[in-house]
Amino acid sequence: MIAKVYLDASFVIALLVDNHPFNVQARQKLHKLVKTEVCISLFVIDEVIFNLKKYGFEKSEIQVFIEKYILSLANLSVLGIGGDRELLQDYLDLWVSTPLRPTDAVHLLVMRDSLVNVIATFDQHFIDNQKALGIKVL
Repeated sequence: MIAKVYLDASFVIALLVDNHPFNVQARQKLHKLVKTEVCISLFVIDEVIFNLKKYGFEKSEIQVFIEKYILSLANLSVLGIGGDRELLQDYLDLWVSTPLRPTDAVHLLVMRDSLVNVIATFDQHFIDNQKALGIKVL
């Protein structure tokens, strides 16, 4: 059994948008994680909100989605990382040394800082590079 899994924004968006091409897969995968610590960061939520607004959802709808499908998870942990000059250097080094976009490098940094090595995502950058990044894609 997986101890912890980080939910990437692509996964959460697929979960929340009924007509999303990966909606059914996201729901099925989340259902299997009832005994797993499900982790997100505020950065994930920020990315989700930004993208749901592009789908045309209003603030109130987005709030309801997040409360109903994310905040209601009994096994949810919200991850964060402290900040200092060393963290900024770690981020820059990670971003430069991997094929990840800047946003995805932040997610990987949060995962590493919290000792999470499994990610639920539909992001091809993570999928294609999981071995090199030292993670497992769910």
